[in-house]
Amino acid sequence: MEFLRISRINLLLLCILIVQGSQAQSFSVKPTSLQYPLEPGQSGYRHITVTNMTDEPKTHTVSKGDFMPDSLGNTLRYPSGTTPRSCSEWLQISPSTFDLAPNESKKIRIAIEVPPGEGTTKWAELYIRAEEELLSLPALADKSLQSQLQAQGRIAVPVLQSPASNVAFEAKVANMRAANYSEVKMYYADLINSGDKLVTGQILRTITHLDTGQKKQLPPFKVGLLPDERKTIEFPLPDDLVEGSYQITTIWQVDYQKRPKGARLQIELE
Repeated sequence: MEFLRISRINLLLLCILIVQGSQAQSFSVKPTSLQYPLEPGQSGYRHITVTNMTDEPKTHTVSKGDFMPDSLGNTLRYPSGTTPRSCSEWLQISPSTFDLAPNESKKIRIAIEVPPGEGTTKWAELYIRAEEELLSLPALADKSLQSQLQAQGRIAVPVLQSPASNVAFEAKVANMRAANYSEVKMYYADLINSGDKLVTGQILRTITHLDTGQKKQLPPFKVGLLPDERKTIEFPLPDDLVEGSYQITTIWQVDYQKRPKGARLQIELE
């Protein structure tokens, strides 16, 4: 039984590699995300362009689904219309199935109609597939493995709807703590978006030696979080730090938020 289980996993991994390799050259989708700034009761549309990058005619499909991020940065996907923040049922795809000749491109209209009273940020995902590649996947008795395999043969385009009048930006750094094993120099912090807007911004870090007062600016990087999202970030410390007491300041300088929210942590390096 263990051999059979391993064989099935190896088959899945092999098929995923095959699909990913062919899919990377099969078709392209632009843009890679869609954003709508519509007010409650308004409607609008955007386009995505799908290009057949092969020398054979292909049939493509566009479908809808939901997703939610977890605290580790993974994307969890769900059926259309099943998550609290979903706007997938507001979307209309035209056309949802179409043929493309070799190297041909087609614009797909993605319309959205926001119901009255819906003033919060919502999101969904579009899934674009080449039907021939989907049909060529091996049939597996294990349906969970089959669904995982099918998910590899598509391109996902996130869709975000957030009214322009909604300015509920609220993001912060919290719960900074040192690693609980002294031989590894790192610390952790939670980034929390408690507002109702997608937030993006720079993480700025400073480490100060408390005995000498010497400060060191650590390289910044950009982070974005959806509303209600909480992400734990692992921050490695520089290898050249000497022994002593340090204060680490971490600030998330979020776009559109007037006062950046940060946190401090004191650590001892021996």
